[in-house]
Amino acid sequence: MRLMGCCCISLVAVSLFLPGRGHGQEVRQAERQVIREGSDHTKKFSNQTRAVAFAFGDREDVLVWAEGVASITGSKDVLVIQNQFPTMEELVELFNQEPEWLFLGGHFNGWMFTNGIIEYDAEVESVPIQIYFYRESVVINRGKERRVLTKGKDFRLHENLKYIFWGGCSAHHRDDRTRTILSVFSNTESRPVSFGWDGVMGYEITHAMMGGYGNEPPFASEDFFDRLEAAQSKSPLTDRQVIESWMRSSIDTYWGEAYPINDRVSVIDSYGDEWVIERGEIVKSVRPWSDLSFAGDNEREAIRKRQREQMDSPTPDVSKEASTEKSRPEGESSP
Repeated sequence: MRLMGCCCISLVAVSLFLPGRGHGQEVRQAERQVIREGSDHTKKFSNQTRAVAFAFGDREDVLVWAEGVASITGSKDVLVIQNQFPTMEELVELFNQEPEWLFLGGHFNGWMFTNGIIEYDAEVESVPIQIYFYRESVVINRGKERRVLTKGKDFRLHENLKYIFWGGCSAHHRDDRTRTILSVFSNTESRPVSFGWDGVMGYEITHAMMGGYGNEPPFASEDFFDRLEAAQSKSPLTDRQVIESWMRSSIDTYWGEAYPINDRVSVIDSYGDEWVIERGEIVKSVRPWSDLSFAGDNEREAIRKRQREQMDSPTPDVSKEASTEKSRPEGESSP
């Protein structure tokens, strides 16, 4: 079995009703045990699920995200699919969901969103899975199986989507791939806020930002979900608050001199503006996502209409733009 990068194996694919949120290690271990056992927490897929979390492998950040979103949305019905080798049926059902919140954890290698396996090995039952995103479709290759899902038919993740969190390297690294991702996940009413990365990252980073390691130094005293809960206690959440909460949780964490994480944080809002971190401040990038050139004609007009109607909607409160485009390493880095 050959791997791209490092990945752990988990034979888990369940939907669960999550309990209240808690950061303690004992709580996380208990939740992990419940998920592994399945039993009463396993149910059939439902398009009414408000939040969906998917991840290749056995990574802890997906559970912290699911728990936090369940608390924020007040919905205990959070679909979690965590499996290094999901079946084709499970993958097709995943893309047929219509959530508002979405987490996708895996590897980007070129145009492939993958489980990191590059060769089929029958002895250990390892199956390479590659998912390719196009503007109007998604192609799933699972070993020798292949399925093409058409947007609006058997690909429906975009229908009600508000927020998409990429738990994988370089989702916002290549301009052409980023435009394609933004296009396929947009709908005729709006497009979601995309929380991605402009470079290599690891699940430990998102795990830390969401409070998985606690809130003692060097981690932020208030993690992503702490900030959302505080904001939501005063008024309904806005995109601005979700964006700022995400980015501040990274800014307030000390990553160490050898780990320049903040320069890889990238958030593209529903207006097409990209927000990045420069010298500890949230600023607007110069990359031109707001020109809507990635969208189809109908989508572009609908988004522009929505923008005109909501010009007074809250957006991140920054006073300056990035003076230069962020530096990116030559070539594509594998996760």
